[in-house]
Amino acid sequence: MNLVQLYIAKTSNAFKGSCSFTAVVLNVLLSYGINKHLCYLLFFLATTATKSIAQDLHYTQYVNAPLNLNPANTFNDADYRFVLNNRSQWKAVTVPYKTFSLSADIKAFGFGQFQPNTAFGILVNNDVAGDSKLRTTNFTGSFAYQFTFDKKAANYITAGVQFGYTQKSFDLTALTFNNQFNGDVFDPSAPTGEPVTNDQMSYFDLGLGFNGQWTQSKKLRFNFGAAVQHINKPDNSFYSLGTVKISPHYIANAGVIYQLKENLQLIPTMLFMQQNTTAQVDINANLKYGLSAYKLPITNVYGGAGLRIKDAISLNLGADVKNLFVGVSYDINTSPLRTASNGRGAIEFAVIYKIFKIRPLPQAPPCIIY
Repeated sequence: MNLVQLYIAKTSNAFKGSCSFTAVVLNVLLSYGINKHLCYLLFFLATTATKSIAQDLHYTQYVNAPLNLNPANTFNDADYRFVLNNRSQWKAVTVPYKTFSLSADIKAFGFGQFQPNTAFGILVNNDVAGDSKLRTTNFTGSFAYQFTFDKKAANYITAGVQFGYTQKSFDLTALTFNNQFNGDVFDPSAPTGEPVTNDQMSYFDLGLGFNGQWTQSKKLRFNFGAAVQHINKPDNSFYSLGTVKISPHYIANAGVIYQLKENLQLIPTMLFMQQNTTAQVDINANLKYGLSAYKLPITNVYGGAGLRIKDAISLNLGADVKNLFVGVSYDINTSPLRTASNGRGAIEFAVIYKIFKIRPLPQAPPCIIY
């Protein structure tokens, strides 16, 4: 195996699926009166992407990995938020690919209004893949500013920026190369013939993004976002000869929150990513059921399914325990790799904890006593 094959092994993630799941979601949205033009746009995006994103890590629960999705997500409804994500993939096929993320964000201060409209965040990612233990460790800081169009922040646009530093390394001794086979036997001490000066490298990174929400009524809200990573096109090569630039990674997501009943919400979401000529589309449809009337520790439960086009079907479960959210998803592999995986793809966990400050009511001016 040479280093090109190493990267192919790391990044190959063929996608296979059908439009039937997308059509079911589309029909459900239309039956509840969701804007048909938005539905058809989601359907078009979902059925036109055919390949996978290559370089960057991804989560099935992308909504629950906010700072990996978009730096604008640094600003949210909580004053403090802590997020943990963990994913293990391809355990049934080879050495598992393991991804771990930890992030925290905090609202800071406001400009021209009482409520804070700025936020800062930090994110740490650690991804280990394959026999060579190709490790990617990423540290980022983010800043976001929100523009609101009403006092209740039911409609808003948020802009965000993210600065990062990434380190990559791998174990060269764990790999075998063609040049180490002399025609009769394999000699691990023989030169590899690869122009590798070291087994680690690093680079700085830059990303931008925005998101927004439009509230049409008490029953219907739309949210959307777009981001671009690797704007500076950092060098991603272990080779001593030449460079390998990382192409910009474009991300777009959209979602709907529709109140079916007083304690029941339909939440379809969609993710589109593109890098170079490859693209990925994820579609999810989840239900949120409120349990506050039952006076239980668990306040909400979530359940649903998703489709990553030409790759996997996911099953999603989650629950809110006051300010703590716990989610789990399982990917059922549908790509050509299912022959080896027997359909077993990835298991993923997400934990989110939010802290809300109690804000004092505005002071009324004192009455003048005559």
